[in-house]
Amino acid sequence: MAPKRRSSASSEQRQLKSQKRSSGSTSEDVAEHVEIVKKVEAVVIPKLELSNGATSSSQPKSAVSARHSYKQQRQLLEQSEEGQDETADDEQVELVVQVEDIEDMEEENANDEENNDEDVDEEEDNDDEVDDDEVDDDEEHSEDDNEEDGDEEDNEEDGDEDDKKQTSQPKLVVNSSISGQHDVEHDDTYQSTLPMSALAARRLARQRQSEQQQPDSMDDQEQDDSNLESTPQLDMDVSEGSPATDIEPTTTVSAQQEKRTRAKKRSKNQPKQKRQKKIGAIDERAISIFNPCSANVSSFNSNGEQYLAIGLQENESIVFLGKALIAVYCGAVSIMGATLTADKECLDFYPVFALKSHALPRIEPTAETSNVSTRTTDIHEDRQPFLNAFGRLENFAAVIVIKSMEWCGFDDVEGVFSHAKDMARIEGYRGHRLMSGIAGFYPILEPTPGIRALDIPSTWSGNANVAIQDEKERGSPIVSIVCGTKDSGKSTFNRYLVNRLLNSHKRVAYLETDVGQTEFTPAGIIALHVLESPILGPPCTHQNIASRRSHYFGAATVRDDPNYYMRIVRQLTSTWQQHYNQEPDIDMIDQVPLVVNTHGWVKGLGYDLLVGLVDMVGPTNVFATHGSTPSFPPTFATDILPSSDGNVQPKLHYIENPVRGSRIVSKYLATDLRALAFVSYMYQDLTHFGQPNKPWWNFKTSLVERLPWSLDWRTGLDTGIWMLSQDIKLNHLLYALNVSIVALISSDSPPDDGNDAQVQDMDQDSSHSIMEEESKSSITPPKYLPASEYPPPDPEYTHCRGLAIVRAIDPSEHALLMLTPEVRSTLNEVSGLVRGSMDIPLSCMLDRNQGRGTGIAGVPWRQVPYMTEDAIAGAGGSALRIRRINKRAV
Repeated sequence: MAPKRRSSASSEQRQLKSQKRSSGSTSEDVAEHVEIVKKVEAVVIPKLELSNGATSSSQPKSAVSARHSYKQQRQLLEQSEEGQDETADDEQVELVVQVEDIEDMEEENANDEENNDEDVDEEEDNDDEVDDDEVDDDEEHSEDDNEEDGDEEDNEEDGDEDDKKQTSQPKLVVNSSISGQHDVEHDDTYQSTLPMSALAARRLARQRQSEQQQPDSMDDQEQDDSNLESTPQLDMDVSEGSPATDIEPTTTVSAQQEKRTRAKKRSKNQPKQKRQKKIGAIDERAISIFNPCSANVSSFNSNGEQYLAIGLQENESIVFLGKALIAVYCGAVSIMGATLTADKECLDFYPVFALKSHALPRIEPTAETSNVSTRTTDIHEDRQPFLNAFGRLENFAAVIVIKSMEWCGFDDVEGVFSHAKDMARIEGYRGHRLMSGIAGFYPILEPTPGIRALDIPSTWSGNANVAIQDEKERGSPIVSIVCGTKDSGKSTFNRYLVNRLLNSHKRVAYLETDVGQTEFTPAGIIALHVLESPILGPPCTHQNIASRRSHYFGAATVRDDPNYYMRIVRQLTSTWQQHYNQEPDIDMIDQVPLVVNTHGWVKGLGYDLLVGLVDMVGPTNVFATHGSTPSFPPTFATDILPSSDGNVQPKLHYIENPVRGSRIVSKYLATDLRALAFVSYMYQDLTHFGQPNKPWWNFKTSLVERLPWSLDWRTGLDTGIWMLSQDIKLNHLLYALNVSIVALISSDSPPDDGNDAQVQDMDQDSSHSIMEEESKSSITPPKYLPASEYPPPDPEYTHCRGLAIVRAIDPSEHALLMLTPEVRSTLNEVSGLVRGSMDIPLSCMLDRNQGRGTGIAGVPWRQVPYMTEDAIAGAGGSALRIRRINKRAV
């Protein structure tokens, strides 16, 4: 272990110590050192002659002082000898001492070491410490200007504390005051009359050797090791009473310290590798097949907006990250299975979102446009201004027009949800100069870490073609069920299948039965949606689509209440059959096919629920995902057969996971995606969503800074309040509702007169509200339906209108203060609340500082309700995590 470095001290204090040591030394101590010097010179440096000009100063000088004096004399000598002729011979002097057999030397010198005075030991230890400090400094500054910048640090790092005595190790005293012929060019011999340590001499020799630049010479460390191996071992017998001499002792070197120094030098001389930034895995397939140039890329500015036109030939495609509005100028392109065609009169722009949380879509030309239905979007522009700008690009298979949609506000999501940082952009992105004019549009032109692209597998397109062809022959719409384990690509295939069906149908029904990973609603809701536009983004980008009918299940897994889960699915299936599957003899384009997404629990009770769901829906096609290991039992093909003769026997299709072979593993967990969908839902602005040049999300104002809605539970909650997760006593009901997620429930019965005034905005004048009509001295509890006495809301007569957060409760005013993105017309239909087991994401309870400030929304931490920045220790200090591990046979 290397000796500890001493604290810094002033040069005056070191000089006083040096004088004290020299004045306290005796002639016997000096004689002993001289005897050691003679024995070392006789063995190690017999060819070196002592200098006649050796110093006769009575005050010993440290190695650090010698180095300073040597530098000064060397500079003067070089200035005085300029212009002299070069001498012939070069001579290197290295003073290297190696002692290998330390135990024998300790036994031979034990008696002599014990008789030394404390002053001599202190002097040797201090000198040794100085030498060690010098070695450390040499190692630290060996790479910078040949240690010249480290001289001042050597002086500052000499300490004041007394070193511990080291009397068990023998010391070798070497007089390094030597003389020799001076070479003007190489300056190989040491001319200074001041003492010099052996390690300093070694450093000087290495410096001169490097200046010679001899090709056949060894490197510094190899030469040091060879010299050490060739140095003869010393068998010294130091006797008492050695004659005194005028030669003063110099730096002492310990054998163990020399070994440690040599090992440290060997590790220091190895080239240092700079710590590089960790680069994620790269998927070589996630890249655009496109070479931008002036012939296929053109930009255009109109009314202050920048447009980018890209011409694509067959077998070319574009993969991009971010968000953009995309329209087809000529030809047709395919995105996620949706075929977008050009209109002769206007440009219909589709919002496309490509985020890192999911595989990026690929835009490629397509020739399949014969059976594609025409549609219009809410964002469209006149085609005439673009004729002159993009007319020369009409010779391509397809031309797309791209413009920015930075105004939508989605980039601000990372201010309230830290997991979404850089989800829609690439840090340090350097795109092609011709394609970098659209803000938020990042085309992937080279392999990029962390990027996955969605390449449609042949099993997807082939089985979808078979199902669509069977639909034409049968004359009835497709009823498809997609099933498989979690993270097997079910949701991605559902989007692809919906887009494919929208190419030949005006509307497509989508039944969401996976309560953990929902598509158009926050988690915990089972809903039926009727879609008219293709799905061109992940779930967090289309939480605005209103459902045809939905019910709040209140949990992220169906195991909490399987019976209630099946009741909801049965009611929603009946809704689709009654409203969209009872019209005979209509064109196929007007038919409404059904796509059903299922949960990923395919073992045990989950498998039984899946088989029961298939029998309840009565599908025409079942798409099952498969991987390297079987996902379903061998009897799955027979288990899904209809139980009654009236249902059609479904055709089973096996599909593969499109990203199974990718090296990229998504860093976003299922809990992150659920939280992101809920955050997107709570921060969306339904009054502006879908309109151009208006913010669709408002992430700049946190939820804790917004004014809540006030709901009077005496008149606004006629149906009542349900607690699905557990049974709560009435006197604890308000505590259970506070700071929780609740579902807004409406009843199918017509609302009573006067219900339009039950919801009030907190910034409105409520001086004439209904609360003044009753005495405020008594509190009327809300209508409560305990789980032990009442079933959950009946799916036949209730409907979920949305979600809200109960921010606070005012019992004296009988008011629930709630935050919700739903508009007032929807809130006026609310007649009940349902509390499930879904928790509020922590990001929804913080401001834009994400808890890094002195409080929340200007409120100090000590006054912030529901939260604390102090860690909770002890039992119950952390959330209980339930692990469901299947029993395995031993």
